[in-house]
Amino acid sequence: MQNFIAVGDEHPIMEKDAKTLYKTLKKSGKSNLTIHFEHLTKEDHATILHTSVYNAFKLLFGKK
Repeated sequence: MQNFIAVGDEHPIMEKDAKTLYKTLKKSGKSNLTIHFEHLTKEDHATILHTSVYNAFKLLFGKK
């Protein structure tokens, strides 16, 4: 199972929580779990959705 977590230049608590979630899932030991994390520095809470969904689709369903 592949998962994608993205965070923009948000409130520091939101950035910290996204990174903590990523690290927690990475350390879970689940062999079928792949986690991708992206910090989108040019995006914020109002603009991150489209870019992060597009990047996740490219990563998860890109050309083979």
